Amino acid sequence: MSAPLRPGRKLLVMAVAALLGLVLALALAEGVLRLLPVADQFLAENNIDAQNPLIRFKKSGAFTFSRGFGFDMVNRVRTNNDGFVNDQDYTTTDPRPLLAVVGDSYVEAAMVPYPQTLQGRLAQSVDGHGRVYSFGASGSQLPTYLAYARYARDTYRPQGLVIVIVGNDFDESHIEFRNSPGLHYFEPGPGGELRMRLVEYRPAHPDALHAIASRLGLGRLALVRHWRNNWPSAAFQLHRLAAFFSGQNQTSFVGQTASMASPHRVELSKRCVDAFFRLLPEYAGLPPERIVLVVDGLRPELYDPLALAAAQGSFVAVLRAYFMEQGQRRGFEIIDMQPVFMDLHKKDGRVFEFKADGHWSGGGHAAAAEEVEQSRMFRAVFAPPAP
Repeated sequence: MSAPLRPGRKLLVMAVAALLGLVLALALAEGVLRLLPVADQFLAENNIDAQNPLIRFKKSGAFTFSRGFGFDMVNRVRTNNDGFVNDQDYTTTDPRPLLAVVGDSYVEAAMVPYPQTLQGRLAQSVDGHGRVYSFGASGSQLPTYLAYARYARDTYRPQGLVIVIVGNDFDESHIEFRNSPGLHYFEPGPGGELRMRLVEYRPAHPDALHAIASRLGLGRLALVRHWRNNWPSAAFQLHRLAAFFSGQNQTSFVGQTASMASPHRVELSKRCVDAFFRLLPEYAGLPPERIVLVVDGLRPELYDPLALAAAQGSFVAVLRAYFMEQGQRRGFEIIDMQPVFMDLHKKDGRVFEFKADGHWSGGGHAAAAEEVEQSRMFRAVFAPPAP
């Protein structure tokens, strides 16, 4: 008969057993998660500064996109030889006419298979006699669109340009409202006129846990990637569900931004719109008639006449109207997706975003691509050569 363990030794055995149990549980969780589509983190490959003023990702890479604990949305994403999310590599020597597509996460479109995206569909439609290249990253807005247009102008010299405009582009363009690293913003210049400013970015981990994980080489672990990339989106989805079931006011946000339209917010945002249109032809290297601006509708309000009527005085509704009015007055071609989406929804009840995400689904991209293909600019860029 063995002697009973002394209290100190018994405590040590219990601690070791608990530690081994934890290690085994973590190992099991790691093994399971490696079989699941855990999201990869999209990070800028280099510093973003005056020498490299645009967000671009690891060149010729492959990433997994997914959302939430339950992997509600899953997509396999490829970055090309220039660091943009696009299945095709870019070249400066191809003589075929080129259309550039610029935007934020709607053009990055990590949640949509490339052939179903706006740029993928347009590229397929001109395959053999033209090219369509996309430039964009999540978080971009009006001044960052200008920077991408300038990069496309200087590097690839496109003959036409499409820019996708969404609800949170207007106020997020002014540095008073936002100043995320790696993006361009409008700020007042010495004479009061708005000018461009880049908020520089140095790749760094946002907290000590990320830094430790990086130093130990843990970033490749599925557990770490799931905690870092899938948990935040799951928490956001849970917050939206809680707000819905608690009966909170669903009109507090319209067009991915706060619905409140204070005079100060509206004034500064209109100034950003004016600055955008003032600089756009120069930055794009194109006349207004060669530039198409695709303006998103008020979703999901446009599916419900009562909700749409209630959203008419919202910040986004006011700025959408101002943006389209100013663009048309200056000679730019405007595509308003709101009546397009409404007509298609009335026909067969389709919606144009994901259930757990407000971005365009493949159906939203398809509707936008059809409108762009019918534009005067598109027909002019890809007109068949004269006999």
